[in-house]
Amino acid sequence: MNVWNLSENRVLPPAVSRSTQVLRPGQIIQGKITKIYPDQRAKVQLGIQSTVAQLEASLTVGGKYHFQVQPSEDVVNLRVIGNQLNNQSGSIIELLKQLGLKGTKANAGFVQTLINEDVLFNKEQLQQAFQLLNKNKYSQTSQNIVKTIIVAGLPVTESVYQALSVYNSNDMTQQIKSLLRLLNSNQKDTVLKQQLSSRLSHYVEGGKDLFLSSPKEQFLSHIYQVLRSVGFNYENQIFLNKGSDVQNSIKAMLLQLIQQSDGAVNERSRQLLHYLNGVQIQSVNETANAIQANLHIPGPKLGMDKDMQLEFFSHKTENGKIDPEHCRIVFYLTLNRLQETAIDMHIQKRAISLTIYNDQANVQKHAAELRPILKEGLESMNYKLSAITFKPLKENYGTSVHPVKSDAYKSSRGVDYRI
Repeated sequence: MNVWNLSENRVLPPAVSRSTQVLRPGQIIQGKITKIYPDQRAKVQLGIQSTVAQLEASLTVGGKYHFQVQPSEDVVNLRVIGNQLNNQSGSIIELLKQLGLKGTKANAGFVQTLINEDVLFNKEQLQQAFQLLNKNKYSQTSQNIVKTIIVAGLPVTESVYQALSVYNSNDMTQQIKSLLRLLNSNQKDTVLKQQLSSRLSHYVEGGKDLFLSSPKEQFLSHIYQVLRSVGFNYENQIFLNKGSDVQNSIKAMLLQLIQQSDGAVNERSRQLLHYLNGVQIQSVNETANAIQANLHIPGPKLGMDKDMQLEFFSHKTENGKIDPEHCRIVFYLTLNRLQETAIDMHIQKRAISLTIYNDQANVQKHAAELRPILKEGLESMNYKLSAITFKPLKENYGTSVHPVKSDAYKSSRGVDYRI
């Protein structure tokens, strides 16, 4: 079982929450009139938020409507699309017709999913989404990926879709090894292939000096090397006219190799490039009050056969910085002996509680032996170990582990809407 699929079984919530999506002109949302007030005001339920709105149209209490956000300098202006909603499936098809889009069963089903999950969208996003979904036969996986793209406000394009598709279904270590096998067995060797092979090999070779320095130093050094040399900031460096500084990055080499090769080498290079783009897209999500970061790094240098993944969530301080006293870090590991393991570290006022998810029978015994060392190490950094809890991975992961519910995802003040 692969429990590390990005779209499933996550401890932390997405930083782009449904309740914090900013209304933008052209976006469409479903709302319900729950109460009428004097002076043409009403209480409107918009997704999971309830707000008081100024009405400029004759609407019915209890009625559901589709609204489209209109440009406005002060309050958000919502225009009613069509009539009051009665039959849900029929209303979606009618909405698509109002937007000039094909009201097919597949299209309506996808839009219904967006509305059910309070995902905001506009006409252009739907047009592009339908093209991608049709190309991928409206599979559930493709619908999940396109929905993720829309929620995150990313361009609904083939390149973004491919990046997230490869990222969700692959492991960086395995991607690198697959390309290396082709590069090392290819008859037509070039300087570029030799250079790329050398760089990639560095990340998938076992750590020969694994115990020669402290785990902390090795961990930080490995992360630094990956972030520095892979080229996650490649496009930004090119934009800043620093191309000479990044041409030796793995991403730059892959782009060159794609242009110079064909066949299996070309395809594998594209797959790895898509994966790196997916890592880049998913790396940081930020709201006004919180920040979430995701990090994937190859595991062999740290003694693991597969990737190590880290997710970080923190409220922001008053000056917009990460709050080290109130944050959460989750490690997703595939260890040689303990196998699949998730470690959820919750920090509140510098007190640390750990929840360890693993299916090995002796994990608690080994952890008890290491607890004094962990406690001492945390105290040296002015942190306190408050608790360690153990849970079975396959029984609990994704069922009893719920996303963090945080005020960071709620609007800090009310918003008036004009309809």
